[in-house]
Amino acid sequence: MTGIFGTLLALIASALCYLASPRQHCLRKPMPIGASLSAATVCMVAGGSLWCSQAGVAAGVCAAVGALAAGLALMPFIGAYWRHGVRSGRQGVRSGAAPSQTP
Repeated sequence: MTGIFGTLLALIASALCYLASPRQHCLRKPMPIGASLSAATVCMVAGGSLWCSQAGVAAGVCAAVGALAAGLALMPFIGAYWRHGVRSGRQGVRSGAAPSQTP
């Protein structure tokens, strides 16, 4: 169970790092860089320590960094989906309807 919480904390850390980036697609303005990176560091240390307590130091660090990397790799896609799919309310191709032909 601690591995699941460690993974969730590492994924939260990756989301906080992404939302502090000036090129993120989820928010109109990026989050304040100091506060979000500090919170991401706290989440990553907590997640790494949870993993280390369950799997040992080497495996724990590897698992926490792997979860952080996976989150950072997926966040641009999640942000693009959030920005262009869900928030705009467009149905378009995702629902099977033909896209509108506006001249």
